[in-house]
Amino acid sequence: MKEFQTEQKSNFFMGLICVIGGALVTCALYFGIARLGVFSSWASAVGVTISILGYNHFVKGASRSLGLVLGVILNAIGIIYGEFLDLCAIIGKEYGMSISELMFDKNLLKEALTEASFWKYPAIGIAIMLFVAFQNRKASFSDPNDNDDDDEDE
Repeated sequence: MKEFQTEQKSNFFMGLICVIGGALVTCALYFGIARLGVFSSWASAVGVTISILGYNHFVKGASRSLGLVLGVILNAIGIIYGEFLDLCAIIGKEYGMSISELMFDKNLLKEALTEASFWKYPAIGIAIMLFVAFQNRKASFSDPNDNDDDDEDE
């Protein structure tokens, strides 16, 4: 009967796509909600959950911890870039410029990243994202149906 049993293989590429997709969701939600004039901490929680759960779905074995690290790093970048895009939208509205002109401006990015006031909301978003990421990872470790270390040779 062994020939009828299928074993799900690890697919790092699809896991990486999920991590990147989750980071893009984080950036888009963060920017979209910021444009409404409010701060939403759950935007980062949604993106990092997509990243970690998607990565864990496709990648099996010991390399699952890499998904947590990649998810946290890329979602933190998504939060920061979402805040930067909101800043670009505000500046663009004030001076009659388009966001696309400003979003690739390295000097504006450098200036924004050195301002202490820029980091207020991204720091809160990153802290909440870290909490949710580690809660997701803890839940993944406690899943009794998940066998990360199955190296059974039959």
